[in-house]
Amino acid sequence: MNYPFLLAEADAMKFVQDRHGNKTYGDYPYFFHLYQVVAIAKEFGFGKDEDIIIALWLHDIMEDADVNYNEIKQKFGLTVAEIVYAVTDHKGRNRKERHRLTYPEIRATNNAPIVKACDRLGNIRFGIATANHSKTKMYFEEQGEFYTELTKDRTISNGELILWMALQGELEKAMSRRVEYPSE
Repeated sequence: MNYPFLLAEADAMKFVQDRHGNKTYGDYPYFFHLYQVVAIAKEFGFGKDEDIIIALWLHDIMEDADVNYNEIKQKFGLTVAEIVYAVTDHKGRNRKERHRLTYPEIRATNNAPIVKACDRLGNIRFGIATANHSKTKMYFEEQGEFYTELTKDRTISNGELILWMALQGELEKAMSRRVEYPSE
C-alpha cells in the first residue's frame, strides 16, 4: 500500500468536498460525480497513477469553485495542476468554441485525455441512468470530434484504448435503447 498516495487522495477528496460545498450533480451531491470518475479510472487500470487520480478528483474545481491554477499547483503539484488546467474549458461563445479552444490543450498535456475521457464516460453513464436523453444525444453527436481531437498525433496506451472503446460502446448502447425511453 502506498500510504503517501492514500493521504494525497484523501487530501484531494477533502479539498473538493470543501470547495464544491453544496453543489449538486443532478439530484445528488457533486461529490458523487467525482467519486464516479475516479472509480472509472480504477475500472480501466489507472488506479495506481497518482496524478490521474488526484486530477480526477479536482477536474472540475477551476470551473466550478473559486480555485486557481497556482493553488492547485501549491497543494497538489505541477503535474496535477497542468492536467486540471488542460481539462478546464476555455472561455468561448458556445460549447463548440470552448471545445475548439480546449481540446488541443488536453491533447498536449500528458494524461489529460484520460482524465477527460473518464469524465465523459461518467457523464454518459449518469445520463443513461437518469434517462437524460438530450445530454446523451449531445455526447453521441460530439463523439467523433471528441475522440479525434483528443487522440490524434499521440500514442495511446492499451488501457486508454479500452477506455475509449467503452465510451463509444456506452454511447451506442444508449442510442440503440433510446426507443425504450419515454419521448422528450
